[in-house]
Amino acid sequence: MRDTIKLISIGEVAFHHEMRQRNNIAGTKLEFQKSLTEYKILLEAGVFNKPVEVKNQTPFSAIGVPNEEVQITYDLPHWEVFDNTVWKLFVQMNFDYVNKGKIGISLKNGEYFAANGIFVNSDFVFLSKTLYAPKTSGIDIESSTFSQQVIEWMKNFSSACDYLRSEYLEYKDKRFIPLIVTRGYKISNELKEQLKESHGNYFINDRFVDELHRIAGKNGNFARTVLCQELFKGEQLPYQVPSFNALMEEIDGAKVYSFFASAKDVVDTMYVHRRLPQDTGFAMAYQRMVKPDKVQEIGKYLEATASFFPKLYSCRSQR
Repeated sequence: MRDTIKLISIGEVAFHHEMRQRNNIAGTKLEFQKSLTEYKILLEAGVFNKPVEVKNQTPFSAIGVPNEEVQITYDLPHWEVFDNTVWKLFVQMNFDYVNKGKIGISLKNGEYFAANGIFVNSDFVFLSKTLYAPKTSGIDIESSTFSQQVIEWMKNFSSACDYLRSEYLEYKDKRFIPLIVTRGYKISNELKEQLKESHGNYFINDRFVDELHRIAGKNGNFARTVLCQELFKGEQLPYQVPSFNALMEEIDGAKVYSFFASAKDVVDTMYVHRRLPQDTGFAMAYQRMVKPDKVQEIGKYLEATASFFPKLYSCRSQR
């Protein structure tokens, strides 16, 4: 065995067991068994390591038992609760496959790779790495180690992707997304752009996770659309955009196009600059995040008045 990967879909019995496990709160004592081979992979991959910014490790024990099994016991730490929150979000967003349990890969060159989540749909494979730091009075911290943590994780990313493509049909012909999910880190847009350009990383933080949870609780598919809009804004679309008849006029030197379209025809094509609570420095982020409780009220208003809302969009580039 060269990995500890187990993919499950929502229809499987194993999924419901995994969901129950991940609903635990911090401080809960976890007890589970792994084969000795799997345990060694996870240990070498650093799955059980505490985050760099955390000073104290949680109590941890691994005791060998018969049949080459290892009994693992520890108190569920706050950073693993955050891992579980991210996992449950992707479940709510109706991804085709998600990981069951912890992820470790033993590569041919004697190196190891670990991730906190694997989330697969028809187009993408999101390999996620959560980076956790304790907040100071509820405020994110600036850290000199953040870039190095990302670069270290990306060191074996390509090799891990090659292995997954070769061993699992679920990963073939899909784009792999190295997603960094942060909690407690203050990261500038400049640094995000730098790491994206040099290593291909995409980033979301815990506030965006919370906002997506709120949307996914009402409509998981739309939450997935919002995620992809935020991550891939300005990138070339992987499909042909439908044509719309439009009227063009110039307002203050800017070209403005007006057209009618069904929401389902444009939701994955258009992008709205959204602002998140507590995020600053986004001069173009003029639209608040969706409030699911308001959507039904808006629908009733539109049906009752036979009216419509004019809306300004930025189109994701085809070039």
